[in-house]
Amino acid sequence: MDNLIHPFQIPIYKSFIKNKIFKKIKKEVKDYINQNKEHFDLAWACPTLSSINFSKEKQIKSPILINEIKFHVEQYFKKWNFKNPNLSLRLAGVWVNIAPYMAYQDQHSHIDRERLNKNIFSGVLYIDVPENSGDLYFFNPLLSYLNHFPESNRCKDRKVSLSKNQEILIFPSFLNHSVGTNFSNQNRISVSFNIEVIN
Repeated sequence: MDNLIHPFQIPIYKSFIKNKIFKKIKKEVKDYINQNKEHFDLAWACPTLSSINFSKEKQIKSPILINEIKFHVEQYFKKWNFKNPNLSLRLAGVWVNIAPYMAYQDQHSHIDRERLNKNIFSGVLYIDVPENSGDLYFFNPLLSYLNHFPESNRCKDRKVSLSKNQEILIFPSFLNHSVGTNFSNQNRISVSFNIEVIN
């Protein structure tokens, strides 16, 4: 026993999509990119291209992708052990990201206080992650307090998640995260999504 308790843990879900399913999803995502190349734009103040601002008609429609996201969200939901196990969730958005050479994603969360969205979970599925194309960084929610605290190996300011093809990660929407710079000569491709609570 180490005489420590961990009262405020934030679980992050990590799993891998089965090979057969992933191959189908990857093909559909690549086909979607090829059909909509000219519509991808810079949705944020960084060089990553995205379909996040596409109209509903142009958003990716892949039943196999949606079903896989829903399956993994259900697994994650169970791990939280919410007091109300009957919360109704729905997919609030799915978009494709393309990070060319030197692209990155600044620190952000998926909570938009201006729009008063009800995102509870957010996630990413890695479609194509070449070597040295950037990893995902999660930032400690206690960061502002850690500035006044001596440096510690136990309480870090951020957690690095090494991005891998076929990997799906789901986390609370309030958790700040960023993506490192793509130093490879190939595009880094991922699918991101939000899950919201329905009243």
